[in-house]
Amino acid sequence: MPLSAFKALVREQFYLLVLDTEAALAALPSMLPADADTRRKAYDLIKQIMSARGEFSAEDKERMLRIARAFGVEEASTTVPNLTVISSARQEQAKAS
Repeated sequence: MPLSAFKALVREQFYLLVLDTEAALAALPSMLPADADTRRKAYDLIKQIMSARGEFSAEDKERMLRIARAFGVEEASTTVPNLTVISSARQEQAKAS
């Protein structure tokens, strides 16, 4: 595949994710392998890449928590640097707004 075609494909995928993030996240579990160890390794790789640029912002923490849930590795949220679990009250408040 030529580089220009690859770039166009990545750009298209990016815009699809931007347009409907919730649908993309909801579809993610069905695209993951059934093997928990493989999902854990993939999640750890994402975490490693994300943490390479430094400390996580609050938004990064929220995203990593959602990704961990989608990957079925919720307990991994405690191993993400500077990640704090969001309280139930805060989650309910976010849903209400």
